[in-house]
Amino acid sequence: MSRQALLALQQALVEDLTAAHHLGGTARGPETRLAGYDAERVALLARLTQSKRLGKIARVLPATFALLGPAVPALFPDFVEAHALRSANGYWNAVQFYRFLRRRQRRGLLAPAPAADLAACELAMASAARNSRSVARWPARGGVAIRRAAGSVLRTCAYDVRALLGAWQVAPPAAPVRRVHVGVAADAETGKAVVLELEPAAFALVRRLRQWQAVERAVVDDTASGALLRRLVAVGLLDVR
Repeated sequence: MSRQALLALQQALVEDLTAAHHLGGTARGPETRLAGYDAERVALLARLTQSKRLGKIARVLPATFALLGPAVPALFPDFVEAHALRSANGYWNAVQFYRFLRRRQRRGLLAPAPAADLAACELAMASAARNSRSVARWPARGGVAIRRAAGSVLRTCAYDVRALLGAWQVAPPAAPVRRVHVGVAADAETGKAVVLELEPAAFALVRRLRQWQAVERAVVDDTASGALLRRLVAVGLLDVR
């Protein structure tokens, strides 16, 4: 077999192993290019491959999968059809799954509807945890400079899904329909991601601070504004120097 023929066969095999028709989807794989191979074994290997992909996504989005529950097997073939496997990385496959859920939510096809917002928060938590940092220290005197912390993530959700991020056993807690602004960052001491609701003004402030911005000492020492800045630094949404 020539090198080009071997590469073509490898490509056809990868496409078939990651196609949705083995899971009950409508898309067809390149079976005609796999003539001579045991179809049952190929199908078994394909299901194992897709099961591994599903498991990687579930490890990044455990609360989302718990909320979706029995809907996952029905959704997954459609997801595979819409999003070809591009990476073995679990996080990036979870990003693809979130985008799939978001599109279904916007078309009114997602049940439970809060699943897309929940997936967005879990992705933000995974990203923040990978970018944990040391505890920021405030300068003892003079002015300071602040900026949005690297690795922190801001999200605006249509549902308040924070209760779903905690531990629950039997039935999922309610996720009220409420526009909520959240900031997600890694706790400087534990490295675990925290999800904090932000008032619109605080949300807008953190979103603007992409570069270092000087802050007068009078602002830092002010009871209200200083307390807000210290709180945002403490939870890892702002860096200070």
